[in-house]
Amino acid sequence: MAGDVTNDRIRLFLIDDHALVRQGISMLLSQNAGLEVVGEADDGQDVTARIEAAGADVVVLDLALPGPHGLDVCRQIVSKLQGVAVLVLTMHGEEEYVAEALRSGAKGYLLKGVPAEQLAQAVRAVAAGQTYLG
Repeated sequence: MAGDVTNDRIRLFLIDDHALVRQGISMLLSQNAGLEVVGEADDGQDVTARIEAAGADVVVLDLALPGPHGLDVCRQIVSKLQGVAVLVLTMHGEEEYVAEALRSGAKGYLLKGVPAEQLAQAVRAVAAGQTYLG
């Protein structure tokens, strides 16, 4: 069931329009015990059904996507998938983006320049219901 972190395993769904970025994030996070990437998407079109089918606990979401903007995707995920946490991972560090992401229901916000260890820490925090700002 989505949002049900079991056996200390956190299931992740990655949404970023750049395949190389998704692959890198997937590789880095999969090296952390207890983190498992269960799905990926390159846009936010009809993504909630895929997230639910994958049984994801946390969605790592870029804001700049083709099709629906990442903030709209965040709102859809939060409204349709109870218990699934959204962690925004983006290059946009402006305060208005951070504030709007949090208003849209994101539990965390990180810039893509952070070290891999911080990303894993943020994933664990939002999966535990905490807010994480990098």
